[in-house]
Amino acid sequence: MVRIIYILGAMLSFWACDTTEPPPPPPTPPNLTLQALDASSTEVWLQVTLRAGIQPRTIIVQRDSITVLNATLTGSDTLIVDEQLEPNRQYTYSLTRLTGHISELATSTITTLDTTSHNWMFDPPVMLGDGSSSVLYDVAIISENPPLAYAVGEIYKQDSLGNWDPLPYNLAKWNGQSWELKRVSVTYRGNVITPPLNAIFAFSATDIWFSSGVPIHGDGQNWTQYHLFDMGVLTQSDGSINKIWGGSSSDLWFVGNRGTIVRYDGTSWRRLESGTSTHILDAWGIRKPVTRKIEVYCAVSSFFEPGAERKILRISNGAEIDSIRWSPGRLINAIWTNTGFALFTAGDGVFNNRIGEWIEVPTGIYTNDIRGTGLNNIIAVGDFGFITHYGGSTWQQIGFDSEAGYASVAVTPSLFITVGNKSGRALITIGRLN
Repeated sequence: MVRIIYILGAMLSFWACDTTEPPPPPPTPPNLTLQALDASSTEVWLQVTLRAGIQPRTIIVQRDSITVLNATLTGSDTLIVDEQLEPNRQYTYSLTRLTGHISELATSTITTLDTTSHNWMFDPPVMLGDGSSSVLYDVAIISENPPLAYAVGEIYKQDSLGNWDPLPYNLAKWNGQSWELKRVSVTYRGNVITPPLNAIFAFSATDIWFSSGVPIHGDGQNWTQYHLFDMGVLTQSDGSINKIWGGSSSDLWFVGNRGTIVRYDGTSWRRLESGTSTHILDAWGIRKPVTRKIEVYCAVSSFFEPGAERKILRISNGAEIDSIRWSPGRLINAIWTNTGFALFTAGDGVFNNRIGEWIEVPTGIYTNDIRGTGLNNIIAVGDFGFITHYGGSTWQQIGFDSEAGYASVAVTPSLFITVGNKSGRALITIGRLN
């Protein structure tokens, strides 16, 4: 089955030459092209491009000589999705446009992803802190070789006499064998403080970003806080930062409460008008396959405000913000995508949008985060120690603990780490692909 999802705008090309001799004419672009942009285990996304002014626009798309689409297009660039395919199989697509007795042909070949196993093995759970509502809010896997991961939150310890250390730890560092509690301290208004950390996004062991409600950047040893309120980037009507996403440390987005969005370009900070006063609970970005431009998707929701907005924002071209149709209307805590064609959400239900419509994944449990490495390896986590895995064609629950709750998950092809709390202590669970 093939579905036409949406129409893209026309593409223009500009040619210039600074020589005194007349430049040779540019090559005439083909009247039509077909490009396979992305594949999951069961779907392929294709783009059909017809040169401006070409008529008629009736086309035939075939998959391995089987006609899967015969349609009249209404735009220059059209994205279509072919579904119900077989995993790990090569498909050749052909596009034909008939004009009288002339037939024009374009082809593209792509292989669907293989499915991945639901057979994850778990390390013994790690409990940190001595109680007093110790919790971890976010986690990042920086590398598997050598092993390095960080989890952030608030971890409270007692001394040998049972007295509480008034200064909590805010960072746990993993070396592949054990977790070491650490404190990230920054200078604020002339004083050294150790704030609770609620978000992390890392590019390497020496290029790490945290949020304490405002951004913190460091190299693993030294840390600098950017107090956006004191800097005049944010005002008291704005909210604190919840999540971070970036393509590099010179291309970062920070999102938070009251609809706050801030972009950092490596030199300057800029507040963006989101168009909402509802909390932005998550952000995830990608680089589009054709344009190579970054798009950032944001989950807008508020559990404690029943009448608040529930939607997905999309940031394009660095500052342009619109929204994506969110027909379920449910609370949405997190969002993940690999190329922008298929979207996955966590919150009051796990949803995926792979074929142009939102489909719910039966869970029955509130989920707080969703992350993946590709369209055949996605993990969602949530309340009651719930963990579910998508292997490309099916979802399967792989974890449950009625006394636990997970707030965040980080995923690699063979490893995931999820963090939260259990019985007043910070909880870390590591899964390894068997």
